[in-house]
Amino acid sequence: MGDEWIFKNNKWRIVHDFRELNKVTERDIFPFTPADQTLNLCKNSNFFSKFDMLMGYFQMEMEEKSIELTAFTTHIGKFEYLKMPQGLVNAPSTFARMMADIVRKVKNLLQYFDDLLVKMT
Repeated sequence: MGDEWIFKNNKWRIVHDFRELNKVTERDIFPFTPADQTLNLCKNSNFFSKFDMLMGYFQMEMEEKSIELTAFTTHIGKFEYLKMPQGLVNAPSTFARMMADIVRKVKNLLQYFDDLLVKMT
């Protein structure tokens, strides 16, 4: 796995290239609700609040068997992700499944990828 250091907003951050790992990863398919269907559910609502689940992937714990697959080395040592990093092929599906489980328990809460929408009449 390649890694690259990027300087953005006066902070260093690591961006990993997971393409080789993604090539051999079994795909986890989770159906995303199309935008038009999500918007259709809002047609009788007058008020909305939208929340972007910023850094949402980093809230999900990695499966124990997958942690070592995310290992990378720097000049100060070897590291592994304990939380799911961006760039893994199944990160969007895993995150969407987790959020769908939460959303279905809350009235007037909708999900679109990594955004949540609260609707009120």
